[in-house]
Amino acid sequence: MNNILEKIISTTGIIILSPFLFAFLFFIYLEDKSESPIFKQKRVGKKGKLFDIYKLRTMRTIKDINFKSTSINDPRILKTGNLARKIKFDEIPQLINIIFGTMSFVGPRPNVIEDVKKYNSFEKNLLSVNPGITDPSSIIFSDESEILSNYQDPDNAYNELIRPWKNLFALRYLKNRNNNSDFFLIFLTLFAKFNRKLVLKIIAKILKCKKYSISYKVVTRTIKLEDAIIEPPENINLP
Repeated sequence: MNNILEKIISTTGIIILSPFLFAFLFFIYLEDKSESPIFKQKRVGKKGKLFDIYKLRTMRTIKDINFKSTSINDPRILKTGNLARKIKFDEIPQLINIIFGTMSFVGPRPNVIEDVKKYNSFEKNLLSVNPGITDPSSIIFSDESEILSNYQDPDNAYNELIRPWKNLFALRYLKNRNNNSDFFLIFLTLFAKFNRKLVLKIIAKILKCKKYSISYKVVTRTIKLEDAIIEPPENINLP
């Protein structure tokens, strides 16, 4: 998508959504005044450059709980934050990142430095483009916090069960992406709120997963991730 168009859409979006954004900021502040209602964190962007990502702060700090990955039953999650997470409104401040040029609407989700250090040489291709607010992996694993709720160590579970698939699907999409596919993916991101099952089947077709293959079952969530563990990808071939 054209950078200028993205910035125009993002600016318009912030203006339209500002009343709701300020409402969330106000209630987050009322619930926990210990920190800013805006969450800012260093992430790795295009060509490995660090940037500050912006989100609504959905959690409080609790001593001795330092997991980077968040399960749905994480005690750090605020009540207001839980609502923001459910409707994905916590991501809206990332429109600011798009205006700054550090993110795009569509692209691999940006990771923290510690996770990027675990990338193999092929996974580092994720850093060849601007990170995005959404991509196929974001839709497929939109229930990430629910998946991780069954594990005592969500960081380890994420790296074993989710990260290899997430990066494989992201890299496979990047291989054949274009403006039309990006626009369609934005539509699918919104439509997934109403019919996720259908959207996942469409994404399986976009990624060209062979029907009933392991990758197809992972995308359509018809297999337990514990039964579909793979190594970090070294190419875009799907199992």
